[in-house]
Amino acid sequence: MTTMNRIALLTSNHRRHRWVAAQLAAVAELAVVLTESKPAQNQGSSAAEGAEIRDYFEARDRSEARWFRDAPEHFADVAAHVAELPWQGSNSPEAFQQLRDSGVDRVFLFGSSIIRDPLLSHFEGRIVNMHLGLSPYYRGSATNYWPLVHGLPECVGVTIHHATAVVDGGGILAQARPAIEAGDSVHDIGCKTLMAGTALLQHYGAAGLPLPPGVRQSGQGRLCRRADFGVDSLHELESRMRSGMLHDYLLHKAARDAAYPIVPLPTSPSKH
Repeated sequence: MTTMNRIALLTSNHRRHRWVAAQLAAVAELAVVLTESKPAQNQGSSAAEGAEIRDYFEARDRSEARWFRDAPEHFADVAAHVAELPWQGSNSPEAFQQLRDSGVDRVFLFGSSIIRDPLLSHFEGRIVNMHLGLSPYYRGSATNYWPLVHGLPECVGVTIHHATAVVDGGGILAQARPAIEAGDSVHDIGCKTLMAGTALLQHYGAAGLPLPPGVRQSGQGRLCRRADFGVDSLHELESRMRSGMLHDYLLHKAARDAAYPIVPLPTSPSKH
């Protein structure tokens, strides 16, 4: 009988994070989940702006409720040990001790704060991050939102990479784009992207050690900052969606994707 890998997940506390935990638990023994609370979103500079921003995130929540309707109600439904932490709590001495003493084979990151030493050093080569964005083309915050604001659906995707001291800079293990359709909403695209990335994450949850070093990242790309999000960018995004941005992209998808090459999941060598 094959023994499942023993893994940990450092993540946040929304439905999508519980859904990812359940998908990992299907392919590995999910021994530890450290779940951090997210910092507050930009609320806008006026009541009207605040209402638009709330509407955007409420629409996201409704979309995720549809796409991830089978997410467990609690992390404890799929994990042996769960600790609820404040934002950046995964870097506390207590969190490190829990992970070190748990005997996990590797650690997965999705939606957690930036991980630092001693955790990085202790699990060097065994910490895998799911970055919702195509590195190195878009870096920083909301890296699948800004490509759509800029009219570049081809730059929407997910990157699975080693976690290192260089934020989102470790060797890329695999990347994927979502299966965009012309009628998709922004939030449909986001959910599809997460599903594509989780399939890659499952691959590395089940894979044996050592993990491959991945493809070295090069180039700077665009740096996206949390502070730049606001109603102006929401209006630009809405305008592009109404004007047929997705339709235009799908007409020339192959050529447009080729202009931004990604790292596919390695295929197993053939056995003879």
